[in-house]
Amino acid sequence: MARKKKAKQRDRQAAPRGVESPASLFVTVGWSLTVLTTLACTAAGGLGEWLLRDRPSTDPAAIFVQLLRVSGAVTAVVSLLLLPVVYRVRREPPPMGLVTFAIVVAFVAILASFR
Repeated sequence: MARKKKAKQRDRQAAPRGVESPASLFVTVGWSLTVLTTLACTAAGGLGEWLLRDRPSTDPAAIFVQLLRVSGAVTAVVSLLLLPVVYRVRREPPPMGLVTFAIVVAFVAILASFR
């Protein structure tokens, strides 16, 4: 275990700052897109629910709003599952503000889907 830790520290020191592997960029972009999709689905679902508050639940527009909310919750779970992977594959962790924003967006989307 100590050897792996030392090797990882040596790799971090040897690589130039700000240079990431293609695999880590792939995972980071995927995680960022799931966060953005979660935000868009949750915002559109909330706006749609507010606009369609007087319509019956069998209306196609109301069904679409519920589909947006479920999609937001699913992508929120995916983004939360990708977060440890991003920390594991990147040489430098993502900015703490972005991580905090992603976690808040994910939990809001999950809680909004139960409404």
